Amino acid sequence: MIKILRAADFFGAPFVQQIDPKQSIYKSAFGGLITLLISSASFAYAIWVLFKWQNNQLSPKISNSVYVSDFSLLDLDYDVIKLYYWKIEENYLDPFESKILLPLVMYTTNFSFSELQVINRSNETSADGTQYYLPKMSLAFQNISGVIYTTSEMYIQIVKCQQIYLKENEKCASDELIEQFFSQPLNTIVLQVQQKQLNSLDGSVQNSLQEFYIQIEKQNCYTLNTFLQSNFYELQNSFLFGYPTYLEYINGAFIQSQTNSAEFCRLAYGNDILGLIYIVMKGNQIKTIFEYPHAGDLISQYWFNCFCSLYDQTCNYHFQPILSQQKDNKKINPILLS
Repeated sequence: MIKILRAADFFGAPFVQQIDPKQSIYKSAFGGLITLLISSASFAYAIWVLFKWQNNQLSPKISNSVYVSDFSLLDLDYDVIKLYYWKIEENYLDPFESKILLPLVMYTTNFSFSELQVINRSNETSADGTQYYLPKMSLAFQNISGVIYTTSEMYIQIVKCQQIYLKENEKCASDELIEQFFSQPLNTIVLQVQQKQLNSLDGSVQNSLQEFYIQIEKQNCYTLNTFLQSNFYELQNSFLFGYPTYLEYINGAFIQSQTNSAEFCRLAYGNDILGLIYIVMKGNQIKTIFEYPHAGDLISQYWFNCFCSLYDQTCNYHFQPILSQQKDNKKINPILLS
């Protein structure tokens, strides 16, 4: 056993005579034991690093910049926009369910307006149990002389109920219910913007939301100009060589609000509008690059650390006696010459 440990000693100190330049290495059982411990620790460390790399647990290099996107990769295949009435009290009348107000949506196509459509109620509910109204997202863009223009925008109108927008078996609320609704304090329509972003640790998609509030009053028309912002991601996560992955998600919204008279909105849009939401993409977006370590980085870093450690130890053992010998020779040679 002692012979095996001596044979494994990588840190053997050279045994050099002071006059004879020929060298031999002295190996010990203790040195062999240290060598085996260091080798085992290095191997375990390599396995641990590979495990973290395989499971995307190594932090990437992250860089951010302002970016002008063409939105060709923008993910709109989910419910980006949600609407619901915030029932502050249990006995509050929901204006959408009671057919006091209607949520309508229209789109611009090549700068011309489409017909108004009723936003249908979904089976999905908010935290207080109120059902959401989910407008279909339709935003289109065109590159004109190197400039990205939005050619399809969205307008969501909160209007007083009109029979022309209802089905045959549906009726608008009575005047009594309408008065009861407007006598409620703090009538509020909530606009939710659903967001997605990537977790830098493992590249997984995370969901979040922003909420904006529209106060409903008889005499006013509250307007939210909503500018959606996206984040364009570049994931450099190849094994050794390869192309990066590109993704783009809505990750926020900027709001410009204003309060107009109900008469102003009626003249502008031809409806008894109490709330208006204009939706378009923001001009510039955010670009984020996640540069994950690849196999070449891990191998080079691992062996560089190992060799640095071994090199330092080897230099201490191998070169220190030589330097001592040179110092001694400088002292001996003048004596021999004399």
